Amino acid sequence: MNRIKTKLYYFFAGFLLLKRVMKVPEAYLTTKNLFIYFDFEREFGGHNTINSDKDLSEILNILDAYDIKTTWFTVGKVFLRYPDSINELVRRGHEIGSHTHAHIVPVNVPAAELKNDFRKFSETASMFNIEISGFHSPNSKWSLKMLNYLRDNNFRYDLIYCSKNQKPDTLLVGRKKRSKIIRLQTIGDDWKVYQKNFTEQEVFNYFRGHLSRIRNGEIAGLGFHPWVLSSDKRIMNGFKQFIYHVALTREFSIKPAKYFADNLMTNVKKQ
Repeated sequence: MNRIKTKLYYFFAGFLLLKRVMKVPEAYLTTKNLFIYFDFEREFGGHNTINSDKDLSEILNILDAYDIKTTWFTVGKVFLRYPDSINELVRRGHEIGSHTHAHIVPVNVPAAELKNDFRKFSETASMFNIEISGFHSPNSKWSLKMLNYLRDNNFRYDLIYCSKNQKPDTLLVGRKKRSKIIRLQTIGDDWKVYQKNFTEQEVFNYFRGHLSRIRNGEIAGLGFHPWVLSSDKRIMNGFKQFIYHVALTREFSIKPAKYFADNLMTNVKKQ
């Protein structure tokens, strides 16, 4: 029943949403543009997870080996309980984004609760003096009221899931013409490998298989959960193989999501 209700919501929300496909800068037209991101939840994501600072360091060391900078959509409560983790991510040159303060799904909560969650995240993040411009809803389930709070809190982009039968177009979306934000799209994440009993090679093949969806001139994300990667050595090793592959094939321009969003917005202002 909830699934049907959600589908109906997005069907009607589509009529109220102002959107257009963005023109990407010329520099991106000859490359496949990828941002790798993490939903950083630790124990606040609603799953029975064990995710330590050592696990975090293992992931960061893999990325450092190939000088890959990524985006970490972080739950606000993680800032408060694990400040050293946040500082380490920043020290190593990764972008920090928002995954809500309390890992709430915007489409499922009242407007007042969502507004309060944005306020708490903003207050928490401000203590770390970090510029945060990106937002990823848990389960990628956005809402119309969420878009208002994104602009009110100075976010410049959000991230949603791109279904298999769609292109990962970059969009400019909003409720009003003067309150639009950039909408990036993700082509998948690691949830399936957590649900399946994959071998290390199958994990690698699964991640690599998503890359075929990105064509020259497109910008798309591929997501991971630190707790999923650390849950099974086969998953971590498959991830390590994937990072090695994507770094050394040189087919992709790999940057944090903010890098692409900022350049897209600059391109809009020039038009």
